[in-house]
Amino acid sequence: MDNSSTAGAAVGIIVAAVFCVGIYVLLGASLAAVFHKFGQPRWKGWVPIVNSITLLELGGYSTLWVITLFLPVVHIVGAVVLILAVNNINRRFGKGGGFTVLYVFLPPVWSSILGFGSAQPVDGSAHAGLAQDERFVPSVPPVTWGGPSAVSAQPTLGLPPAPFGSVPPAPAAPFGSVPPAPAAPFGSVPPAPAAPFGSVPPAPAAPFASAPPAPPTPPAPAAPFASVPPAPAAPAAPFGYAPPTPPAAAAPPTTQNEWAPPISQVPGIVVAPSAPHREPDVIDGPTIITGRTPFLDQEDPADADELDETVITARRAKPWIFETEEGQKVTLTHAVVLLGRNPSRDTHPEAQLISVKDAGKTVSKTHARIELVDGAWSITDLHSTNGVMLKADGGNENELAAGTTAVLTEEFILGELPARIYLER
Repeated sequence: MDNSSTAGAAVGIIVAAVFCVGIYVLLGASLAAVFHKFGQPRWKGWVPIVNSITLLELGGYSTLWVITLFLPVVHIVGAVVLILAVNNINRRFGKGGGFTVLYVFLPPVWSSILGFGSAQPVDGSAHAGLAQDERFVPSVPPVTWGGPSAVSAQPTLGLPPAPFGSVPPAPAAPFGSVPPAPAAPFGSVPPAPAAPFGSVPPAPAAPFASAPPAPPTPPAPAAPFASVPPAPAAPAAPFGYAPPTPPAAAAPPTTQNEWAPPISQVPGIVVAPSAPHREPDVIDGPTIITGRTPFLDQEDPADADELDETVITARRAKPWIFETEEGQKVTLTHAVVLLGRNPSRDTHPEAQLISVKDAGKTVSKTHARIELVDGAWSITDLHSTNGVMLKADGGNENELAAGTTAVLTEEFILGELPARIYLER
């Protein structure tokens, strides 16, 4: 009897041990499958305490709650929190409260159905209430690109004709206005000398009238002197005061005196400088204009250089901006960008790393990779925990399968954080 009872107890212990090992293997394998669907390592499902920590993390609760499971009395609160975390995991699979009850009574059955079944995390309930962001305006970037090209091309090329055409008229006015002013006093002053010289050397006046064609060369040097005596013009008035009466009789000879003054400078030193030196100014007006044209020619090239600099200026390409709903903005400087709470370079050491700020912590450490190819962005889900959702124009949401790549839409969601990529305005 003693031997039979001992053998029966041994068989019972062996059967119980085999049963416990089977339950552990089933629970560990099924939890590993569940964790893998969320992008977690499979080994976490086999370690007793680690699998509870992972369940809390996937359910959105702090992993510190696992400590309460080992404290007397308080372990009841820890068990309730763990059940709530499992309920959140069921919701992410699109399951109801029945699966939560199943976990409470038969954890291996619950994990086997979700892990070995066809259920996949959808997170539809988390994103159903999100509305399309009205700030996404796809038509703005094309407008901004068109603006600079029009401004930098046509207006700059059209400017040169304006300054060149407007500069000559300005000097023309002063040159035309300067001679008339002196012309009035000269008309009154020359007649005075005409009377005295007309009475003494009338005969020589004729030969000099025929000789002027040769003397016109001297008036050219006289021009600089004409620019110096403008001050003595005031004293010329008193000299013209004595002969105001002769101008009537001397009016006809004025045409001859126009050529005679260069010679009359010797006899009349006081009267001659005022009249002859100012008459060449009026007659030689064109020479003064031609003398100043070089200065205009020197200014025009300067303006042309400035205009050339404006035309040479090249427009700069607008940078791409990554923006989240929480207000984070980052300029994209590389064609390959890794997004996540704490991203790390994998097979793309040249990639730009962007640490996404997410208060809800739904974004994985290395969540997704975006790449710019031929002017279009594509996105790849790097087996993130909460996945990537792409929003179509009609507001429909399409989940991106883990490890797959798709063309990036205007809006996309990392976990539960809406984000977008656009050209800087």
